[in-house]
Amino acid sequence: MQVEKYTTPGDVLDLEAIVSKLSSEEAKDGDAKMMDEEEEQEQDEELTVVLGPGLVHINDVVKSTTVGQLETRTTTTVVATGKDTSKSSKIVTVNVARPQVIYTPTNNDLVIGMIKHRQSDSSTVGGGISAQQYYVVDLGPFSSSPTVLLNCISFNNATKRNKPDLKNGSLVYGKIQSVTDDSNIEMTCVSSDGLLGELKEGCLFKSSINQCNYLLKQLNTTNSKLDKLARKYSNGKNGGGSFEVVVGVNGYVWINSSSENMAHVVEIASQIL
Repeated sequence: MQVEKYTTPGDVLDLEAIVSKLSSEEAKDGDAKMMDEEEEQEQDEELTVVLGPGLVHINDVVKSTTVGQLETRTTTTVVATGKDTSKSSKIVTVNVARPQVIYTPTNNDLVIGMIKHRQSDSSTVGGGISAQQYYVVDLGPFSSSPTVLLNCISFNNATKRNKPDLKNGSLVYGKIQSVTDDSNIEMTCVSSDGLLGELKEGCLFKSSINQCNYLLKQLNTTNSKLDKLARKYSNGKNGGGSFEVVVGVNGYVWINSSSENMAHVVEIASQIL
C-alpha cells in the first residue's frame, strides 16, 4: 500500500498519472520481475482500477468526497495461457483513508513526549514501603490519554543512584510499555539499540497521526522520501549535513541537523510533513 497525498472534498484526481507513478515506483523498488531474454515469455497485461471509499466517478471525472490520505494498493495475478505465453491481471485499488484525529496509546507504540513534572508513588513491597519516582509525560492534546508515566530509572544504564535528571519541558522518545484499564499508562526509554531517551536540541514539529505512521513505515526503505533526503545531503552536499528524524505515532516529528543552518531543518520538515 502506498500513500499518495492528502485530498479534500471536490478534488479532481488524475487516475492515469497515479497509476503511472505507482508502476514506475514498483519497477524502481524491484517489484517488476526481470527475466533473461532467452526465458522471457510473451505476456499480456490487463489493468483494472477500482475506486474505494471516499471516491466517486461522475461524468468521466473522479472526485474525492472526503478529507484524508489517498491510498493505492496493487494486486497482481499471473496465469499461464500456453508454453511461452501468460496473462497478467493487475488490480489497482484507490481509496481515501480518513485521517486518525485521536491517538490511543497501545503497547510498543513509539511516542514523543514532553516532561511536565516529577511525582512519587508509594507502594507496599514485602511488608515495607517502596517509593518510586516518575516523570509525568505529556503526549499532546490529541491523545486519548494526555499524560503517561515514565519511571525515572526506565533508561538504559540507569540506577536509583545514577539516573537522568530531566527538566520540565525536556523532550523524550520512548515506547508505550503498559496499557491497562485499572492503572496509569507507562512508557519506557530502555532499548537494546540505545535510540530511546532524551531528545536534545533539534526542533519539534506537529504532524498528522496518519503521516507519522506513514513515515515510520518508510524507515529503511529504498527510494523513500527519507532515503532520498539522506542521499541528497550526505557528506555535506547541497549545503546540508547529516540529520536525524525521530517519529512518534502520537503525531510529532523531531528533526536535528549537524548543520547550524536552521533553514536545513525547515527544508527537511517541509519535504516530509
